Amino acid sequence: MPGPNTRKPQRIGALWNSKISDLVTLKDRLPGSVLVALDTKFSNISGHQRFSEVGLATLQVHSQPPPFLPGLTKYYEENGVNTLTIRSRDRGLKPPYEDPEYRYGDKVHANEEDVCDIVVEMLSRYEGKKILVGFDMEAEWRWIENMGADVASLCSAWVDLQELVSQRRKQENLGPDNDIHRPGLSNTIHALHIADWRDGGKHCAANDALRNLIVLSGLVVHAPMDRPRPQRLPKPSEFSKLAALKLRPNARITAHDGGKLPLHSPSSLIKLFANYQDLKAVAVNWHTLHQKTNGVRVWAVEFRTEEALEQFVGEVDGSFIDGTRVCVMQSASHCVRPVALQEGQ
Repeated sequence: MPGPNTRKPQRIGALWNSKISDLVTLKDRLPGSVLVALDTKFSNISGHQRFSEVGLATLQVHSQPPPFLPGLTKYYEENGVNTLTIRSRDRGLKPPYEDPEYRYGDKVHANEEDVCDIVVEMLSRYEGKKILVGFDMEAEWRWIENMGADVASLCSAWVDLQELVSQRRKQENLGPDNDIHRPGLSNTIHALHIADWRDGGKHCAANDALRNLIVLSGLVVHAPMDRPRPQRLPKPSEFSKLAALKLRPNARITAHDGGKLPLHSPSSLIKLFANYQDLKAVAVNWHTLHQKTNGVRVWAVEFRTEEALEQFVGEVDGSFIDGTRVCVMQSASHCVRPVALQEGQ
């Protein structure tokens, strides 16, 4: 982030000078406010950084702060978050463009010069003082300066959560030193035990805006925070037959609509669920060409402890994986296979 003495154009200076710099001030400002989480993406087009995507996640706060629900789907649904993705028609990507992850909320395409008007129209539906929320907001301020001055005029204050996370980590000595001053969003998500698979690669801007709101709630209620990237146990085992997992604690994962699950091999499932502690093994029927090209209806997971499995079930059940809503069912008794299947499932 630019330093606090950096001069901003007059038309956005009022917001720039209304920064919330600590958690105490944020808590005082929350009741009756509207949280406006903003995330922007830029693409390299012909050697130039061009605006690509704006993501919004808005949340009306009442007398109490929004509860900290450490999972994207639960937080989104139970807190009544509204999200919107606005994509530039000139983003330089060839159609059809697929979202890099399941996208929460609606999506519209617009010319660059019309994006600000769309954001203003969305924010104008809310009553109450609006607080702009972001994480490492250098790119967001660049967009506001160049194209979003009218958005700035609607907000009464702003907060960069990266700075609040850094403050807490310094207070609690949650190193390492090379990350403590400018912590990343993915590391913060892991440290707060938020059920999410954000780790490298590309992400939807609206989803990152939603993640910002969850981090804010976690900070406000002082949710437990670990050192980022704690040392992990040995890599989980992977099996190409569901019958390999015979002992509890384990669970099976199916699609909510009874259809095929997204195409994942045992090794890719381990990466998908890597953020869950005490994951011991995953199993998928993955030994025929048909299964590898058409997918399967059931995945199985095994954990080292009942507590870890219960947390996994609570956070993943009902969530979306690659656009598919999933159900997670814990095994009913000891020494049972997670699911009895025919060969093609």
